Amino acid sequence: MLLCLGLLLAPPAGAAEAPPGAGPRKVYVSFALTGLSSVDDVNETFDADFYMRLRWYDPTLANAPLGNLDAPPAWRPNLEIINAKSVSKQLEEDTYQLVAPGIVQTVNRYRVTLASKLDLRRFPFDEQDLPILVEDFQHSTEELVLVHERVGARLQGAEALAECSAPLHGDDVLELASSGPSEWELHGVHVGTGMHRYTFFDDIGYSRFNITLHVERRPQYYVFKLILVLLLLVLAPCVVFFLDPESLGERSGICITALLAVIAHNYIACTVLPRIAYLCVMDYFMFGGQAVLFLIVVESLCVHQVVKRTQGTEYESRGLRFTRALDRVCLYSIPPALLLAGASVYALYA
Repeated sequence: MLLCLGLLLAPPAGAAEAPPGAGPRKVYVSFALTGLSSVDDVNETFDADFYMRLRWYDPTLANAPLGNLDAPPAWRPNLEIINAKSVSKQLEEDTYQLVAPGIVQTVNRYRVTLASKLDLRRFPFDEQDLPILVEDFQHSTEELVLVHERVGARLQGAEALAECSAPLHGDDVLELASSGPSEWELHGVHVGTGMHRYTFFDDIGYSRFNITLHVERRPQYYVFKLILVLLLLVLAPCVVFFLDPESLGERSGICITALLAVIAHNYIACTVLPRIAYLCVMDYFMFGGQAVLFLIVVESLCVHQVVKRTQGTEYESRGLRFTRALDRVCLYSIPPALLLAGASVYALYA
């Protein structure tokens, strides 16, 4: 942590005085992720902890002494995290340093809760891109442009800072957090810059700094706590195939009890998902389990009707053989089919 903070605070080497470049002022942004603590599927938010360093060239401070500035510079960026729901800064008031002639630097640590639209179609085997959108809401692109600067890069003085274009590579982001929360695995941090226009503000464009955290869910919790439990609840009613076809009450009681258990299980599973307008992989498991239970109830009703209608007739023995054969077919086909379907879905999405 101290090493990473030192890289952020490292002053540029060999600074030399130079006039600012023409056009909008460039603000160089460095980003260092220190933690990704949680991703909330229901509220579609996530918590992130990161450092952000800003550097820019101010010609009015070219002859000022190096070190901490007693007062904020006359011109400074005013960045806002667009998709933040709550922001906590380690330093409530930003501090500014003159790290080379004319080069102003400020560093702060942010702990934020951010909104992110999640694509849960593959839940619980999904991957997500979590954005952090940074924008200056006081200066348009005619006045300010945000540029990505590699963490630890040593700029070649005021002239380079004022006129050069810092390289833009996602791999240059200093990733301090090798892994996210236990449910998620952090696979990469990607950085980009662009412009966003607000049509309701006279179509004015603002420079935007985009940080994207690519994470993948570890599905083991949902596999063992929800999917396997659901399979057991659906497999349990298969014991009705061992019962007498005439025992419709016992068969129906077992199936209805299992169906109520699956509905309760489905209700619990819904508490970990937002109210989405599309189906996810977990929904297919739920609907599949309920469909199998419904088929078992229908099969029990059919064999009962066959036995009842053939009882006392010349077809009674044939009816009994048919119902017992149908029970055996269901017994030897439904459980293997369920296990094969579950294993196939896991192999396809996991």
